[in-house]
Amino acid sequence: MQAGRLLNVLILATFAILETCGRTTQSPCDINNGQCSDKCVPYQNYQIRYDNLPSGYYCACPRGKALFRGTLCLPRNHPCFNYRYCMSNEKCVPTGSRDGYGYRCDCKKGYIPRENGRGCRPAPVRRTTPAQTTVVGGQRRTLRTRITPAPVFTNLTTPAPTAAPHPCDVNNGDCEHRCRRTSSTTRVCECRLGYRLLGDGLSCEEVDPCENNGGCSDVCIANWPNRTCSCRIGYKLGSDQKTCIDVDECWEGTARCEQDCINEQGSYRCACQRGYSLKQGNRCEDIDECRINNGGCSDSCYNTPGSYKCHCPPGFYLLSDGKNCEQKWKCSRYGCEHNCQHPIIQFEPYCTCNTGYMLTQDQKHCTDMDECRLGFHKCSHSCQNTVGGYQCSCPAGMKLAADQRTCECKVYTS
Repeated sequence: MQAGRLLNVLILATFAILETCGRTTQSPCDINNGQCSDKCVPYQNYQIRYDNLPSGYYCACPRGKALFRGTLCLPRNHPCFNYRYCMSNEKCVPTGSRDGYGYRCDCKKGYIPRENGRGCRPAPVRRTTPAQTTVVGGQRRTLRTRITPAPVFTNLTTPAPTAAPHPCDVNNGDCEHRCRRTSSTTRVCECRLGYRLLGDGLSCEEVDPCENNGGCSDVCIANWPNRTCSCRIGYKLGSDQKTCIDVDECWEGTARCEQDCINEQGSYRCACQRGYSLKQGNRCEDIDECRINNGGCSDSCYNTPGSYKCHCPPGFYLLSDGKNCEQKWKCSRYGCEHNCQHPIIQFEPYCTCNTGYMLTQDQKHCTDMDECRLGFHKCSHSCQNTVGGYQCSCPAGMKLAADQRTCECKVYTS
């Protein structure tokens, strides 16, 4: 009686331990990451919901990937997400090669590989009789016998006509990938996406997506079985996603120029406005014109952003050339008939005449210059002096050309 009680106590204690272990608070993701290839996420409050959910967690994938068969994260464009890569009696198995895009096609349950290694065929079905129990040598054994259907004989003299099987039903028509029926007696072999048919019309070979550069004008990036076109720096893909066109960095505002931007094929260059020079980092630095030959100023030179200015001392004014200074009071008393010039480098002013005139002996007054007599004219034939200038003339049968200096023959029309 006491032994029976002790046994009951041990049994109850065992059930208590099992019940405590069954309600563990450990997260399912703590055990081998829940078999997830990436992130394992337990359900919120999984301690309560775990009894009602078979797993108590789910697998999550990063951006750009999708969940495959519950636990494996693959790129969204992986071949295993496309039914065209494997036949209906095959299953797609990722291999991890080809930068994560590799795969192979295995036979599904109930199918075995064909003898030629191309595709799968139904596995032979073996039938057995119900188990029978017998006594052999004093021991009870269960025997199973295999049933082989008895051959059925018909009229041996006249065999029953049977329809010839379609070529696709016999060894997949010898096609490596797919066999497509074109009629009741003919077929054509086809290849899965990413492959092409060889010359024998049966075999398939893998196609390099970047063969012949994949139709890309610049760079082809293989992403088997697809490809992506890319461009070098300074270019971008056009609307056809194949051709590379120049990027106008100046127009798009991506250029880093301080002042002017000049676009070039595949690049750009920076330039500076007048009065600035281009420095390292495409910076524009002001040029100090006054440091070189005083900027050409006869007196003082003052640098300004992108330019400079000449200044004159008191009693002088800046001439129209913007560089030379003239003394106001000396020229006003010097008595020049036409123009008075007084650079600072010269102590005394001097007079000048307008075009077509020349100074007289007093170096102050001006008189008409006889260009014809002095030989300062450009007439091809006759020259006639005028006040402040001269006129050209031509002999009979000729006329002045458009330059009013050269003579040319007249053209007579009847």
